[in-house]
Amino acid sequence: MGITLVVNTGSSSKKYALYRGGREVLYMTVTRETNEVRCSVRKNGTWLGDEVINDKEYIASIKRLLAAAHKYGCLDEANPITGVVVRVVAPGSQFNSHQRIDDAYLESLRAAVPAAPLHVPAAVTEIETLQTVLPDVPLMAASDSAFHASKPVMAARYSIARSDTEDLDVRRFGYHGLSVQSVVRRIHAVTGKNPGRIIVAHIGSGVSITAIKDGKSIDTTMGFAPGSGLVMASRAGDLDAGALLELMRRKSMGINDAYTYLHTRGGLQGMAGEADFRHVLERHAKGEEDAVQALQIFSYQVKKQLGAMMAILGGVDCLVLTATAAERSPVLRAMCVQGLESLGLELDSDKNEEHVSREGVISISNAPTKIVVMKTDEMGEMQRIATES
Repeated sequence: MGITLVVNTGSSSKKYALYRGGREVLYMTVTRETNEVRCSVRKNGTWLGDEVINDKEYIASIKRLLAAAHKYGCLDEANPITGVVVRVVAPGSQFNSHQRIDDAYLESLRAAVPAAPLHVPAAVTEIETLQTVLPDVPLMAASDSAFHASKPVMAARYSIARSDTEDLDVRRFGYHGLSVQSVVRRIHAVTGKNPGRIIVAHIGSGVSITAIKDGKSIDTTMGFAPGSGLVMASRAGDLDAGALLELMRRKSMGINDAYTYLHTRGGLQGMAGEADFRHVLERHAKGEEDAVQALQIFSYQVKKQLGAMMAILGGVDCLVLTATAAERSPVLRAMCVQGLESLGLELDSDKNEEHVSREGVISISNAPTKIVVMKTDEMGEMQRIATES
């Protein structure tokens, strides 16, 4: 039986998974931390431990994954890799659909590096490595924007000249589409219903809120680039153009400097001095001023966007809180919906505390809107795309 390799790269982490018959058989994550690179492996749902590796091993981590797959009996002549799918996060209409990776696609992706210098290069490097390591295996790009291609023009177009929108392809593409699609696909299993109006709040190192009507994206907070929208771990989110220009002037920043500043020195990192939600929440619990204020600003912006998405949908049947920070932290979830009871969003405090990295409904039993914790499954969604394409 053929094996599908799923590859999800970021600026400081990589995730790999092997699927056979739609089931994950091996998973590996490689993450750059403050002073080290850590690699962890999971087989058939059981973690086999982790180890510290060096930078060279990080760059060549696909070879490490293949070695582990052979070591644990997940790959052999009878079960070869027959397809590879790579998550692509890049601005541009040409990246707004799932498609086969060929020379023309890769050249277009290289050309997009200036528009997203912290996201696209990692994908380009990984694709080039895959072409070398697995030269005869077809590669598929899973677009992180494809789910949002259904957005109406009101949500997609900026208030700039139409010629610039069309000729320069500057519009709101939106991201986290794979995560949101995975949630929508599985929501019936968790709630017992298929709600017509859903809001998905993806709260991890990246943060976005998406309004969904009858299974389609209507609007989302991320725009042209994945650093836009809400306050994130190290990304500033939306910043007034005048404020950005003034920062560039006063700090003598060029375009790439400004991009790096917004993506690595914004968000929690900029306000509280570190990007990890867990650490900031720990400091918040101790009453540290920077952490308290950072999470106040974060939750304020989330609540504002929840209200906006409810207005666009004309109400909401289900709010889904997903991705690592939302899945793990009852405190963070409470902060993001507290005060929205008049809009039909009311947590059951006991249920909220019980659901740590566990799926389920956490709203009060008679609430007009269900609040649900769900695990995102980008890797599984990518596997499905590769299998069905």
